Amino acid sequence: MLADKKGKLFGRLNIIDFMALVVVILLIVGFSYKFIFSAGKGVSNNPDLLQYTVSITDVRNYSVNALNINDKMYDAKTDTYMGIITGKEVKPYRDYITKTDGNVVLAEKPQRYEVLLTIEVPGVENNYGYLASGNRDINRLSNLQLENYIISIQQAKVVDVKKIN
Repeated sequence: MLADKKGKLFGRLNIIDFMALVVVILLIVGFSYKFIFSAGKGVSNNPDLLQYTVSITDVRNYSVNALNINDKMYDAKTDTYMGIITGKEVKPYRDYITKTDGNVVLAEKPQRYEVLLTIEVPGVENNYGYLASGNRDINRLSNLQLENYIISIQQAKVVDVKKIN
């Protein structure tokens, strides 16, 4: 028999302690598999080059000037590398405003701009979309929080994403 009169397995270990030991061993095996044996499987040794375009709306001239070609961009929450700016297009920002007579019209907002940034980043394409730097989702119409060494952008909408090689 495995358990004696006192409830001890093999005369040394009680059943509760044995179950706790099994759980700890399973956790160690699970974490080892997740972080050691499967490390790097999400990112290829030869990642693709992804190009995505983000739209940043209703910004002032200061923000426009803080975003330049060749600036490195990072995720503001996780500090994940999100690529390098390869293109920048600035347009006057247009929004719906209510006139004094009550009509709603689409008009330019003074001293406000829309910035379209083209960013290139190493990443991978999978069945669900694209992963920048192998671990950050970038999909069309998703919102990102980006930053560089000067500015943090709270809402940048991805308007296009594609693999370029």
